[in-house]
Amino acid sequence: MLRAARRLLDAGRQLRREARGGAGAEARTLTPVERTLTTLTAASVRVLEEILTLARLNRGRVFPSYDYLADATSLGRATIARSLRILESVGFLVRQRRFKRVEGDGPGPRYAQTSNVYRAFLPDRLVRYLPRWMRPAPLPDDVVQREADRQEELAIMRTRLPERERHKAMEQGALAKILARLEAALDRQDIGTERESQNHPEPLTQSYIKRTSRVGLDGQQAKIRG
Repeated sequence: MLRAARRLLDAGRQLRREARGGAGAEARTLTPVERTLTTLTAASVRVLEEILTLARLNRGRVFPSYDYLADATSLGRATIARSLRILESVGFLVRQRRFKRVEGDGPGPRYAQTSNVYRAFLPDRLVRYLPRWMRPAPLPDDVVQREADRQEELAIMRTRLPERERHKAMEQGALAKILARLEAALDRQDIGTERESQNHPEPLTQSYIKRTSRVGLDGQQAKIRG
């Protein structure tokens, strides 16, 4: 990853020269990704090198303070802060804030921010600016064709499924998840309706006979009391 960052630093410098033009060459308009790449500096790559070293030594647990990075790289705190912002905007770093609980006056817990946690990545959008020998090898044509055939077969299979099973097979999308939740709610409603009907399972005619016989019995008991 460090070797790729150094190559991308050179690529960013080349893009800046192409954007300025000069020497009879026409200036080129950079894409948003290329403009972001031109912000990469030697100081930011040096900071990334120190973070990668800490990640290798500490099994990926990287949470150095600004003072530690300044001492390790011989750069100022302002340069460290700017380099971290550049690495985050380019995509080399993901930063997460950390807090610790401290004692204080008044009710409720109190927290103070400590050093951030960093995780390094190699952005996929920048791979195309690396030398060819540093890029991942492309998949063979037969593998690509086999995957395309598999996706086509899956699509045909989904079209032949019943509606509910088709939604379950497509739960990867947000809309499919919403439909799955709606179907689950309908299923619960159907189960509730069945339970309500099971509370009074006897047919209407039998209920009518029992009700009329009960009314007649009540009338005879009233005559006897009278």
